[in-house]
Amino acid sequence: MGQYITLISGVTWYLGGLHLDRRFLLPGVVCIVSAPAVDYLAPYPWTMASLAIAASLIISALWMKPHEKSTV
Repeated sequence: MGQYITLISGVTWYLGGLHLDRRFLLPGVVCIVSAPAVDYLAPYPWTMASLAIAASLIISALWMKPHEKSTV
C-alpha cells in the first residue's frame, strides 16, 4: 500500500512540476523511481527511499531557485 501512495505522490509532484513550478519535477521523478525500488533495497528500504526523496527536494530547492533581479 505504501508503494502505491509513494507512486501516486510522485506522479502528483511530477505533474505539479509540469504545470505549476519546475522545482517539483526532480522530486517527482525520484519518488516515482523509489516506489518500485523499495522491494530491492536491502535492510532499510523506506529510509533509503526517504533519504533520496529528501535529497532531491533539497537539490531542487537550491538549484532551481528563482534568480533575484537587480534593481538599478
